[in-house]
Amino acid sequence: MLGVVDRSQLLRIIDKTGQLLYRVQLPAEGTTIFLGWEKSGAGAVLAAVQRLGGAFLWFPARPENVQQWEGMQFSTKVLKNSLVKRNSHFDTCFACWSDAGKLMLGLADGNFAIWDLGSNETFMSRTHFPGKHRNAITCGAWTPDGTSLALGSATQLKVSAPIANASWEGTAAKLDLADGVSGGFQKKKASFRPFRFVSVI
Repeated sequence: MLGVVDRSQLLRIIDKTGQLLYRVQLPAEGTTIFLGWEKSGAGAVLAAVQRLGGAFLWFPARPENVQQWEGMQFSTKVLKNSLVKRNSHFDTCFACWSDAGKLMLGLADGNFAIWDLGSNETFMSRTHFPGKHRNAITCGAWTPDGTSLALGSATQLKVSAPIANASWEGTAAKLDLADGVSGGFQKKKASFRPFRFVSVI
């Protein structure tokens, strides 16, 4: 199956014969930043992710509608009210699937959200949470087994301890570039652009 989103934010699902299986108008004021199938190979779900719009999930087993995920809530209808007013707290900058069926959304405020397809559990970081960043999360990668996650922003790179279902319980490693001296180790100021790519093995 093929999923496509055009400039008008119309999502279409097409089968291998070219037949249209499903179409839905995503919020026109949104911008799609990610479109990808869950990676298990079963094609269990397609995720279309918009800035401010959250994730729109289409399941071949339930082809008659799309499910919208915003933070900790799901809706079987595409919400029509203003994206900017409704979702300033859920402004998505980056998204990626794990091979184990976990979808991660990196947000502009440094928070992130995870949805686990297998358990249907969701998780969202908050202020002072160990995995939260100071700046927008712009890149990320899962380990091949889907148990750990690395997230990058303008000034930080964090790697999680093993994630049970959807919850980031602790940080296993952290790279933090800043001025100052800590424990006798000189941290030097570095000038660089925000992380764009990260890879984990």
